[in-house]
Amino acid sequence: MYSVFLAGYDLKTPDNPDSEDPKKKYGIQKNIELVQVKVIKIALRKGSKYDNLAKNYGDYLKKLQAEKNLNNYIKILTVKMFFKKKAYTERLENYHKRYKDNDLYSNLKKLYKLYYQIARKENRKRSDEEIE
Repeated sequence: MYSVFLAGYDLKTPDNPDSEDPKKKYGIQKNIELVQVKVIKIALRKGSKYDNLAKNYGDYLKKLQAEKNLNNYIKILTVKMFFKKKAYTERLENYHKRYKDNDLYSNLKKLYKLYYQIARKENRKRSDEEIE
């Protein structure tokens, strides 16, 4: 099985802030990686016009796989990318204009939807109980 976690990484360690529900977080992380791989493969199949896209997403994938604290890295990344809903819709509109290929655009849309879900969860208002 293909995993986004480094060898020896234990999801249930006490210093893992997401250990209370590791399967849910792991599922999103795994999906992010799988969709990035799909985007890279599609871009490479399309030819030299898409080489830069494939290289950039390959670099993103390497950073994701090398990150020691994967949960925090993804949270920080998504909050920076999508600090407001308008940023999400603008990014998708730009990709739709640039990549008219339905397969490539649909996978980019899936990827950024996963990122946006995490960002929304992180940016939500917290209850008094959560703060304490």
